[in-house]
Amino acid sequence: MWGGGSSFAAGGGGAGGGGGFAAGGGGGGGAPGGRGGGGGGGFSGSSSRSSRSRNRRGGGGGGGGGQQNNAPFGNGGGFGGGGGGAFQGGHGGGGRGGGGRDGGRGGRGGRSTGGRGGGSDIPCTSEVTLVAELQPQGASGKINDIATDEAGAKLYVATGPVVRVWDCNTGAPLYEITVDPRAQVNALLIVNGHLFMGAHDPSPGGTTGIIRVLNLAGATPPGNDPSAPHYDLTQGHTGAIYSMVVVNDMLVSAGVTVDKSLLVHKFNTATSKFEPMTTLRGHTADPICLETMGSYVFSGGLDSSIRMWNMANGQCERVIDAQTNGSHIAHTQAVTSMIIWQWQNSPVVISAGLDGLVKVWGKTDPKNPDPNQDPLSLVHTQGGQQGGRQPNPCVYLCGFDDPNGKSVIAASHQVANELRLYELPQFKKRGMCWSQTKANRALITCIASHAIPGQFFTGDENGVVRVWQC
Repeated sequence: MWGGGSSFAAGGGGAGGGGGFAAGGGGGGGAPGGRGGGGGGGFSGSSSRSSRSRNRRGGGGGGGGGQQNNAPFGNGGGFGGGGGGAFQGGHGGGGRGGGGRDGGRGGRGGRSTGGRGGGSDIPCTSEVTLVAELQPQGASGKINDIATDEAGAKLYVATGPVVRVWDCNTGAPLYEITVDPRAQVNALLIVNGHLFMGAHDPSPGGTTGIIRVLNLAGATPPGNDPSAPHYDLTQGHTGAIYSMVVVNDMLVSAGVTVDKSLLVHKFNTATSKFEPMTTLRGHTADPICLETMGSYVFSGGLDSSIRMWNMANGQCERVIDAQTNGSHIAHTQAVTSMIIWQWQNSPVVISAGLDGLVKVWGKTDPKNPDPNQDPLSLVHTQGGQQGGRQPNPCVYLCGFDDPNGKSVIAASHQVANELRLYELPQFKKRGMCWSQTKANRALITCIASHAIPGQFFTGDENGVVRVWQC
């Protein structure tokens, strides 16, 4: 049975409202708070890969205070708190207020707690403040994904076989969750108190893709405690799982499969578990990113296409690729990331690709009530080749609001290992930041927004998570 249903904490609202994308309805208030769409009933309504609710307490030390009185990382305690904070130093406040961008050098904590203090090597332009740096204990590789829980109280970081958890109120490391010691956890999703972890074993003869579903309320802590309620979804994926979303009681996952399809699991009220339902076929290479709006799922893949799926009937209602739209319109290389956002009070899809382009898809005239207006017209293109240079691949997108209510998107680019910030809808430049220093950069592999306006997290290929203020 497709669509409908309200079997697990039905949720509403979000970018798509109730009207759906293709129908021209919706456009409600969910999108500027994060990437996820809303609308529809089901397993906590619609949700995107990283949870969008964020913490509002805590604070940083040092420097000259944050940008607003209640900013967490700005006024003592929490991440990067100078002297007494859980990360024992870090970069502290140093906001645009009295202390200036660089702030003072915080005390250096232990390996798991401290980062560098402020100073001339802070890896960002003057529009951005580096607030705190999280360097986990023990071995750590590339950060594959980051997310916060729905209350914004905990930060979840996927690296190798481990998901590390920090307390966003105190900045303290809490516990670790291991799916399989041989596995790589590539994707995280938090919906209605449940943590979904997409993983696979990359070694020769390793296990196929697995999605572990963990009830976060079932144990304290719910790390490696075998009594923590969890179950595994093991059918369909033959390799890495890159992205997951939930819409209308259905869990949709994108990753490696034999036939390049999306996998769909349906929530069963009798067992209180997701169970295999069907596949969505259409991509000619592996799909790697997903987004939701209302009852629609958008998928982007290595085949350079974006597909729009109506989850009420499982049909693909729209394809954006070079064959259907022309190479001058569609992405010419893999689509790596997508977000749903508000563009002039109308919902749009913003996509990024290895061609270095960020594209905005929506109505060309949002004020026009004509229901026949194409909801996926190309309305803006940012980036691309200039002066004969090679494209600078864009690997990840995230959106958030700044302290003045302006919409900002962050785009991670591969060639220069830089994160570019743009203010919508004009794509006004709002600064840049890097992992480590300008002279020694690592690729920023994932981004997540925070509840406090203008704050966001980044994870990099060297295993470091940073907190920033825009």
